[in-house]
Amino acid sequence: RNIMRYFKILSLIFCLVSSVLAQKQDFHFPKYAVQFQVSDLLKFSSYYGSVFSMKYHFNDAYAIRLGLSTRMEAANASNAYYQSDVANQDSLVQKQEDETNQKQIGLNVFLLKYLSINKPIKFYLGGGALISRSWNTGNAIKHDDNYDAETNNDQVNWTVGFRMLYGVEWFFHSHMSLQMDYGLGVFYNYYKKNQRKTNSYNQLNNKITTKLKYDRKSWKVNPMSIMLGLTVYL
Repeated sequence: RNIMRYFKILSLIFCLVSSVLAQKQDFHFPKYAVQFQVSDLLKFSSYYGSVFSMKYHFNDAYAIRLGLSTRMEAANASNAYYQSDVANQDSLVQKQEDETNQKQIGLNVFLLKYLSINKPIKFYLGGGALISRSWNTGNAIKHDDNYDAETNNDQVNWTVGFRMLYGVEWFFHSHMSLQMDYGLGVFYNYYKKNQRKTNSYNQLNNKITTKLKYDRKSWKVNPMSIMLGLTVYL
């Protein structure tokens, strides 16, 4: 495994050096590109969007990067507990049903300014916005001989932010390159949770309902982690 790891590193260095020596001086960016994140030596994953991450060049100096992320999950679970009496008859003691739905969507938009177009190593600066919304709904019902309980949860999470970055890009092929990003992000987060719980006591013929509302607002300023990406120009 170590031999293959070193071979990949040497191959990558060879491609980069070859691109530096062979770079043309009249370089022009293709207009469209798709991007992938590179991790763990040529293991690819999502870049700035899990659905797609693409780049469009207005010209050789300016480009826009778009990343879209989305996720949808739904789950249902049902549990029933029984006990046996002296006559070996199973009777229902407790039953519980849970249902959850989760959704998330996010958009990243960056404007990039290239500073060294005709050089083998191309530097760029960028800035852009991030907006993300996720929401989670859940319903849990519990039943036994003493009482019935139903809990409803509704959660919403908003994140809005601005990022500033700088990076470098190397072309090892006329339509393929590697780039590294690093920068700073400022984020505002708003989280809201509503919960409604109803207990019905069978023996007392009584019903109690409780409500919970929770809001949290926060600001965060932190550096972005270094991103290594592969860009394929179309």
